[in-house]
Parts: sequence; C-alpha cells; structure tokens
Amino acid sequence: MRRRYSLRDLVWWVLRLVNLALLFTIAGTIGLLLGTFSGISKIIPNARDLGGIRPGQSSRVLSSDGELLGQIATEHRQFVQLEAIPEALPNAFVSIEDHDFYTHLGVDPRGIVRGVLYGRGTSTITQQLVRNVYLSQARTLSRKLSEVVLAVQLERAYTKPEIMELYLNQIYFGEGAYGVQVASRTYFGKDVSELGLAECALLAGLPKRPEYYSPFEDEQRAIDRRNLVLSMMAQQGLITAEDGREAKEAPLELVAEKKPLRSDTYRAPYFTNFVLREVVRMYGADALYRGGLTIQTTLNLEMQAAAEEAVKWGIEDVKRRKFNCNQIALAALSLRTGAIKAMVGGVDYGQSQYNLAVQGGRQAGSAFKPFVYTAALEAGFTPDATVDDAPVTYPSLVGEPYTPRNYDGEYHGRVSFREALAKSYNIAAVKVGSEIGIESVVDVARRMGIYHPMDPYLSLAIGSCDVAPLEMAAAYGVFATRGMRTEPFGIRKIQDATGRTIFEHRAVTWRALNEQVAEQMHSMLSGATRSGGTGWYVGSALNFPAAGKTGTSNEYKDAWFVGYTDTLVGAVWTGNEPPAPTAPRGRKKGISGATIPVPVWVRFMRKAQPIMAASQEREDQLRVIHIRATQQGADEAPEQPGEPAEDLAEAPTTTKRVCPTSALLAGPHCPRAVPVTYDLGSGAEPPTAVCDVHTSPLEIEPEGPASLEPPEPESPVDERVTLPICAITEKIATARCPLVVNRTFKNASEAPKESCERHMRSSLGP
Repeated sequence: MRRRYSLRDLVWWVLRLVNLALLFTIAGTIGLLLGTFSGISKIIPNARDLGGIRPGQSSRVLSSDGELLGQIATEHRQFVQLEAIPEALPNAFVSIEDHDFYTHLGVDPRGIVRGVLYGRGTSTITQQLVRNVYLSQARTLSRKLSEVVLAVQLERAYTKPEIMELYLNQIYFGEGAYGVQVASRTYFGKDVSELGLAECALLAGLPKRPEYYSPFEDEQRAIDRRNLVLSMMAQQGLITAEDGREAKEAPLELVAEKKPLRSDTYRAPYFTNFVLREVVRMYGADALYRGGLTIQTTLNLEMQAAAEEAVKWGIEDVKRRKFNCNQIALAALSLRTGAIKAMVGGVDYGQSQYNLAVQGGRQAGSAFKPFVYTAALEAGFTPDATVDDAPVTYPSLVGEPYTPRNYDGEYHGRVSFREALAKSYNIAAVKVGSEIGIESVVDVARRMGIYHPMDPYLSLAIGSCDVAPLEMAAAYGVFATRGMRTEPFGIRKIQDATGRTIFEHRAVTWRALNEQVAEQMHSMLSGATRSGGTGWYVGSALNFPAAGKTGTSNEYKDAWFVGYTDTLVGAVWTGNEPPAPTAPRGRKKGISGATIPVPVWVRFMRKAQPIMAASQEREDQLRVIHIRATQQGADEAPEQPGEPAEDLAEAPTTTKRVCPTSALLAGPHCPRAVPVTYDLGSGAEPPTAVCDVHTSPLEIEPEGPASLEPPEPESPVDERVTLPICAITEKIATARCPLVVNRTFKNASEAPKESCERHMRSSLGP
C-alpha cells in the first residue's frame, strides 16, 4: 500500500535539502577561503618592509664620464620618491581610478560585487597595486579574493602616501614604460618633477588602456581622455574650474621622436651589450633586469664618437672604391690599465647585432707575424739577424707539401728580421717559425693574450689562426708597455639600487715578455709604420709616434691594422659577414691591411689620442695591482716593468721567492723558485706560509709546464688536492689561462670547483 505524503512532510524535506545545500555552500566557501588564505599567506608583506615590495627597477649603463648608455629592464622602470612627483599627478589618479582612496580600507564593496557577478568592476588603487606586485591578471574568484585580502593587509602595513608612491612606480603606461618617471621621459622627454597639470592628467588616463589611449597612436583620443580626467579633478575639487579649462586648451607637447625602449636605442650598442652579457654572467639576468644596478663602464663617449665616425668613413670609402666588403670593426684600449675606451662591432647594429670586435674570430694574416719574431728574439736572435727570403717547400705527412709565397709574388734574398717584418715577407716569417719551432710561437702568443685555438702548423707563422680585434689590441699592448700584460675590461664599478658598491675592477698586470725583447719588437714595429713599411701611411699622417702592423688573409677575406701610440692601442678589422673575398668582380686583389684598415685607424687616432692624453689623470686613479714575476727561471733577478715604471718605483715593494707549485714561499726542498715582486702600495699581499708540498728532499717536481689536469693522489690516505689555478681569476686554470700556478689544498672541499671562464672563451666576449 503506497504511503501518501502530506504537505507537512513535503515542507520538511524541502527544508532538509535547503539545509544540506547551505551546509555544502558554507563548507565550500570556508574551504575556498582557507585555500586562498593558505595560498597567499606566504606572500603577505611584512608590516614595515617597504623594500620587500619595492618594484623591480631598471639598471643603467654609464660611460666613464657618467653619461647614460642604456637603461635595461624587462619592465623599464626608475623608482622616484613621492616628494619628487607633482601633487597634480596622484590627484589625477585618485580622480579617475579611486576617488575614495584616502578614506577606504583598501577595497570598494561595490567593486567587489561587480567583479564577482560580472567579472569586472572598479578595483581600488591598493587592489591594483597588489595585483601587479603579487598576483596575475587572471579573472578568477580565487584571484579576486586574494586581491581583497592582500589589499586589506597592505592598508594595515603602509600609509596612504606610501601606497601611492609604490603604485605610481609600479603601473604600466604603454610604450614599454613602467612607473611615472620612465613614462614622463617616454612621452614628454622630461623628468616627472617637471610635468604640468595637463601632462599629469594625460599620464593618469593611460593605465586603463595604455595602447588605446597612447598619444603616439591617436592624439585626439588621448586628448579626450586627458580632458575627462581634468573634468573629474575639477568635479571632485582637486583643481579649480579655471585651471581645468586652461589645461584642456594646452596642446600636446610630446617628444620629437618616439623612441622605443629596445637595445638598438642604446648608445654604443655593441659595447653596451658586451657589458650586459658580462653582468649577466656575474650576477644573473634577474639582477640586471630588476635589480636597479648602476654599471659604470670604461667607455669614453668622445673616443667612441671618433671610432664610429672612422668606421662610417671607412665603409663609405669601401663603396667608393667598389670593394666587396660589408663590415668594419674597431676596438681601442688604454695601455696603462686595459680599460676599453671605444668599441665598434660592425657598421650597423640595427642590421646585425653580432659583435665582430669580440665574438667569433677572423684570420689574422700578417698581423700575427710579430709573435713569430718575438719568439725568435726570446730564442736569442736579434732584429738584425738575417733570413733567406727564397723559395722553400715543406713536406707534409697529410696532404700536399706546403709552399709559402710572398704577397708581391717576388723573392728578396737575404733580409734582416727587421726588414722582413716591416715589408711583411711571408716566406721569411715561415722560415723563422720553422727554425725556432712553431710551438714556441704558440707559447708567446698565448702568453701575450691570444686565446683562440692555434694549431702548431707552419702556416700559423703568417696568421692562419682566428683572432678578434679586442684580443689583438690587448696582445699588441704588451709591446707598448715593455712586456707587461693587462687584461682588457669594460666594467669599472657596479652599484646596487641602494648605491652600495658590489663590484669594483682592479686591473692586474704581469710580465709577459722580457723587457729587452719587448723594446726590440717595439723598434721593429715602429719601422713597419715608416717609409718602406706596409703601414707607412701611419707615420706620414700622424704628428705623434705610433707603431703597428698590417695584415691580410688568404683571398683577401680579412684585412687588419693593429697599432698603438704612447697611451692607446687599437685594432681595425675589415671584411665580410659571412666571410667572403673582398675583391670586386673582375679584379684579383681585394682589401689589404694598408688600403682600408690603416686609414680608418689613423682617422680614429687623430681624434682619440689627444682625448686620451687629456683624460690620463682620471685614468691614473684606477687601482692597479702589478704582479712582477719572471718567466725564465729562479736564478734571474725580478725584472722591472716598463710603463708605468716611474709610478711603481715610488711604491713600497717586497720581493719573495715563491714556489710555483704551491704559490707559497719557497722552502729548502722546492726544486724551483720564482722571484715575485709585490707592489704593497696597490694591495698585492705576498704569501706568509712556506710551501707544504715539497717537504722532503725525495720529492722531485718534473720539468716543464704544469699539467692542466689534477694529479692522482699518491695514496688514499692523502686528502690533499693540487690544482692548476689561474692567477688572475683564482679559479681552475684552462689551457688558455696566461698565468698559472699549481696550488695545493688540504682537501677537496677547500679547492675551487669552477673553471676559469674568462680565458675559456674563444674570444674576450661571451
């Protein structure tokens, strides 16, 4: 028999279902709130930690004289204090974005309801700030609840002026500009403190739809939006009606030319990006793009302008003479410190960002020959020694025999080394390299700073290896400084957003060549720039002393001139990217070192040399550590450096006999000891401990250079680790490190774990 339900029973069941639904709703809401609170609990800001939510700031790259080279950020922003912002700007934002800003507790209840029901609404300024700093732009209930909670927390943590300051420095204004300071410069070309009422109103109208209201896209639309902001300011009593009318009649006074915030707007873009890659390697991309770093570089803008003008003139001369050539690169360094003063990596950064001054490498041609004759002088020859410039063929174990030929196709009989270098005879250079051993040439070039791979074949004597202009300039600097080697660098100092110095470069120099050998090579290179030498135009065109060497590779693909004055060393390369012969169609000869590189180098040096001489006093202020160690053995007295000999003579120094294996004071059982002179005035500190490797007369150190592989431990009990260490970077040495000492550590945990990256790279750039 079917049971009949009364109206009372039906009402009871409905109420029961409603109660269950309410319970589920309440439980779901509680769960959602708990989940939201759990998710945001870790990102709620500390009560008074303004720095914790300070917006990421753009980093700045400055020239040596403080001029801005580039501003770098994923969000281009420069933080500015509220006191420096005109009062009209925050008032304009309050009128258009949140007119109850100074009275609410962080949220607008009506805006929350609209956001929940319709997925839109009017968020307060505080809500917009927490959304940009902590949350995504996703339109979800979870995000909206998180936004509300964080807004309330933010209002409890900070004052209204502090919130407004953070907000004005955080929001996006279009055209890649974040924050009012960058926006002011982007649209009006002025500092935010210089903005008038009409300009403040225009900026306040942009964040709603930055690209739509951009004055660069539609001026009338931007004016209409600006006038709406002015009307609302007048309506709310933030300005007078008269001020509003005058501001509405003001014309738009935008920057003359829209300048997008991209890398091709940097000044000296090749150099600036060279520096940026180095900063990323040192501190990571996040520190560069959001850390507000100030990067003080070595670049001199006057010299850079001279370099860019010389390269531009050179490529125009190439076109005038109808050569097949599309690229020229130039790099110039201070002889004293190695500071990069000018760098041009190509003729047009907008077309190619590949920096030919530091990246990759091109065949050196005859510009490599000075390393051959340097090795010969070290072997005991003199500049007046002679070689027979006559036909010769060398057998080869693989392939065809090698027969070198001269550039002019002639043979010149018995010639001195000095004449052979000045007139760039190939056969003579190959014969000298064969006589002394090509391995010794590799050793000299590596010691002087050529880091590219060099195969020990006879063709290396006439420059068959790849090199980069910055690399060659730094190596030639050894001749100019009487044998002292200094690593080139582009960053002088880095400061964080608070102004604290986190990095400061200290130039380190060491002896790479015997002083007499360097003096002899300087004399030979000076002859190459006088009458009869391939670089004769240098001597005739300049009114100050200069020395250097031209170079031309096979098929006229690469042409060089590397030279120096008494303060600067520079290298100019000319060729094609990608590599191709420079000879015009129908002609056999292309660009040689004397046709384009020499005139470009001369044109640059005419302007750069006087500038460098005038700025030498500032250059001298850079702290330099001079390490003076002989390369020949333990029995020689420590040699004095050339430049700057006078400065060093006055500084307090001490000379210690150091074991090259342990880099500690040599003990009675050390098989070799190298005298090292430490310049105490510049901070170089000698070791105080005695060598702990050679503790017994039975221990014998093998002759020859230290191995680049860690030695096998003699027994499982001995935990000491001996590693080859780069004396410049204090990291594990590679085959390209120019100054290496073996150092023993008590155990593996104390030893460095990273290999030297500076000398591992195929060129001086990443």
